[in-house]
Amino acid sequence: MRCDRSLDLPDPACLTPDQASYFGAVRWIRGNTAEDAVILAAKSAPLWFYTGRLGVGYGAALSANATTFLPFLRDQGIQIEFALPGI
Repeated sequence: MRCDRSLDLPDPACLTPDQASYFGAVRWIRGNTAEDAVILAAKSAPLWFYTGRLGVGYGAALSANATTFLPFLRDQGIQIEFALPGI
């Protein structure tokens, strides 16, 4: 199988399931978030490279406790939004 290297993101046919999942999220973020969005991410550098969105590593967020978790996210510029189907 030959991978199409002309695509702006890796060819889904040439990715492992984990990689395909990551790049599916990258596609969604790029197409559905504001250009100035700040995203909590495991891989903040590649997120920025592929989307132009600022990523905040989740390590520090996960070290917060139940009372400091949401304030930490807000301090980093992350806005929490939930989208529920049918609502």
